[in-house]
Amino acid sequence: MTTSQPLHPGMSVQITFLLYDATTGDLLDDAHQHRPLPVRLGRGDIIAGLEDALYGLRPGEPFDVTLSPEQGYGKPNNQMIQKVPREAAPPGAAVGHTVHATIPGLEGLVDPMVFRITAVRDEVVVLDGNHPFAGKTVRFVGAVL
Repeated sequence: MTTSQPLHPGMSVQITFLLYDATTGDLLDDAHQHRPLPVRLGRGDIIAGLEDALYGLRPGEPFDVTLSPEQGYGKPNNQMIQKVPREAAPPGAAVGHTVHATIPGLEGLVDPMVFRITAVRDEVVVLDGNHPFAGKTVRFVGAVL
């Protein structure tokens, strides 16, 4: 039995996890293949729903938490989908590629964001700035190291 204190805001920990689409069971991310993820609790390093689930755990304890879109990566926002003229897209733009861009009207006000190319048409390229997991109910299965 561990005698270390429960996790609380301000603590620095490392976590490792598998991330699943809770609806389909598909594996979305395997953080076990990467280095453990360093997290400073209470600073917004990770999505709020996962952080909330970690509070009270002790180092070495596993976690298994399912989060709704609102608790996780959010619901898709149609304002984050932009159509740009084909000639404004990078050469060789293809579905699945990512580009850095700013939403029209916000140039100079916010840093460029990462957009996924979701469609390439004759006249336009469709860019989606939503998180790839937006709208999904997700399940994190992992451990605090």
